[in-house]
Parts: sequence; structure tokens; C-alpha cells
Amino acid sequence: KFSTGGNSEVKNVLKAASQLVEQANRPPPTETALQRRVDEDTERLTQVLRDEGYYAAKLEAHVDLAAKPVKIRIDVEPGPRYKLTSVALLDPDNRNLPIALSAEDLGLKLGQPARSAPVLDAERQITLRFAERGYPLARVPDRKVIVDHAQRTMTVTYTVNPGPLAGFGKVRISGA
Repeated sequence: KFSTGGNSEVKNVLKAASQLVEQANRPPPTETALQRRVDEDTERLTQVLRDEGYYAAKLEAHVDLAAKPVKIRIDVEPGPRYKLTSVALLDPDNRNLPIALSAEDLGLKLGQPARSAPVLDAERQITLRFAERGYPLARVPDRKVIVDHAQRTMTVTYTVNPGPLAGFGKVRISGA
């Protein structure tokens, strides 16, 4: 059972990711194994909340061994959802990149929840956008994410190696 203070979105995300929920019909053989499962799930769920932008979330598990079957309750204080406030693209040598891309070009929107999946997906968008503009060897060798707990924000800086500008060779037509 999850207690999330009425936040049904968080509750649904946690239920979907919980190994305790998934393995509810397969109880562990010992209390120690159960506690290990609870501890592992608590760590996993903390990461899931961070992935969803809840960087100040607190989870506390309660196990009632006297109940039959054993009851497990996880109290969750998700805290505020952090926001994405800045996205930057830099060349590894501090030169200007040959292509300017905005956060929106990468599928990111400033002010949106600071979720990890869109930040990771943006790396693919960077290489795709560069390839579309003649830089098929572009890559993103580094990503720096800063989570500011005081401001409840996330900033992301991608290091982009554009590679060489590619061109087409001479065009030749033969035959009909």
C-alpha cells in the first residue's frame, strides 16, 4: 500500500514500478528476505521519483509482520516537482556550434517538470538535428545536469562535437 498524501499521479507511477506490487503473489521465504525486498524497492522507487522530477522526495517503509498476510505500507512525501529552467549546447573547445538549437528543438520545454527521460531523449534529437543539417558524425560526448535544491530547478548542458560538415560528391547521371 502506498500513502502519497492524495497525489494519485505519484501513486500510479510507484505502483507501476514497484517490485513489491509485482511480486505480491510470491512472498519471500524469510523475514530477512522480505526486508531486503522492501529496502531494494524503496531505493528503486526513490530513483523513479527522481526520474519524474521529485528530487526532494522522502519514502519510509513500514512492515507489519503480525498481520496475516504481512502488510507493507510505504509513506511517500514527494515534495515539490522541480522544473527545467535552462538548456545549453556547448562545443568541447568552447567554439560556437555551427547550428543553433533551442530547448524546443530538442523536445524540451523550459518550465516543464525536470524529468530524466526527455533530457536523455534530447541527446538523440541533437545528433538527428545536426545530421539533418549536414553533420552526420555529430555526437554528444557529455551531459551535465545540475539540480538546484534551493531553487527546485534543473539545468542541463550538453557538450556537442558536431564533427565535419559533409557534402555530396559530383553528381553523375548515366543511362536513361
